[in-house]
Amino acid sequence: MKPKKLLLFGLWMAVTALIALVVALPVAAHDQDRECSLKTLKGGYGLDEAGTILVPPPPQLYVLSGIGFYDGNGNFSGSVTLNLGIALPATFTGTYTVNSDCTYSDSVEVVSPLGPTPLTHKGMVVGDGMSREVLAIASGPGTIAAVTIRKTPVGRCSLRTLKGTYGLLGEGTVMIPSNPPISVVQAGTLTFDGAGNFSGEDTANLGGSSTTANFTGTYAVNPDCTASAVVNTVLGFIHQKGVITGEGEFQEVHGIFTDSGWVFAQTLKKQ
Repeated sequence: MKPKKLLLFGLWMAVTALIALVVALPVAAHDQDRECSLKTLKGGYGLDEAGTILVPPPPQLYVLSGIGFYDGNGNFSGSVTLNLGIALPATFTGTYTVNSDCTYSDSVEVVSPLGPTPLTHKGMVVGDGMSREVLAIASGPGTIAAVTIRKTPVGRCSLRTLKGTYGLLGEGTVMIPSNPPISVVQAGTLTFDGAGNFSGEDTANLGGSSTTANFTGTYAVNPDCTASAVVNTVLGFIHQKGVITGEGEFQEVHGIFTDSGWVFAQTLKKQ
């Protein structure tokens, strides 16, 4: 090969190798980022679970919302509000595992006025930083449920954490005495003023009949990012409890209605 062609060939090989290295670096970094362990989960996480308890019969719908704390070493504990037509406080303790492929499992004991209840979950850790979540299902017998566990900025929450306009979506069941359970869905927007007040508009479909209405309310936020609200609606005053998760563009509020007769969960997302 002539010297000139040899030089061009050498330059071409060098450029090709450089391009391959540049392309491979993000892939290698991405693969490294997805290595998970017990330490992947550490700190406060908001919990939301909805499902059906099958044992003992008859089947019982339920929702729960609260906060849990991972210690980064395989232990998990926290407190939730459970509503299965009647709202009850509950605490839980347990253990968890996170494998290198980011698969997740836990085993917890929930203690409420109904007594201790064992639960197990299996799922996957996704996202990173304040967008980190665990997406899982109840894996033991007797319960069919989906759970989402989202990172929350514990210690950095106040009334000012909620300010601006949020989209809302809700789904559940209302149990009116002497009537069969009625399915309810809701969508709309609301605006927090950062000082404990909010207002908004929603469209709700109650058993196949839709209506659009305005509402107002007040809210409180604790430093651990748990929150509560009282909403003045066309159906009367509704009480809620939930958790603020994420920050900035990832901020959401997940909660449940705590009034008797409601098994209803709601999600708010920052616009």
